[in-house]
Amino acid sequence: MSTVKRMATVLSVAALALVLFGSRAQADTWNDLSYVTFSGPVTLPGVALPAGTYMFTKVPDTPLVQVFSKTGNQIYATLFTIPDIHNTPASHTIVALRETPVGQPPAVRVWFYPGHDTGSEFLY
Repeated sequence: MSTVKRMATVLSVAALALVLFGSRAQADTWNDLSYVTFSGPVTLPGVALPAGTYMFTKVPDTPLVQVFSKTGNQIYATLFTIPDIHNTPASHTIVALRETPVGQPPAVRVWFYPGHDTGSEFLY
């Protein structure tokens, strides 16, 4: 399969996942819903978030993570991730940041849902 066809397939699956799961905002473990509060601005691939509380959810059975407003009525990003293995399951939500150049907000590197030893590393 050519690279263009493969990318078209991946984007089609991602679009379908957005249509099917994009508006879901209940606190269920099936989508690993977590509320994350940042005391200052942060960045995710392609999006800057001001300080505040956000909903992080996984799109089930995909490598996608969605970031919503605290109330779930606005989506800020749908992002591809890769697995990041932690030695022990997280006892609470963990968000690790990566360094950025001076004067730029930190970038979110990985998000771990409580009870999981595999987190979602964001692709920059």
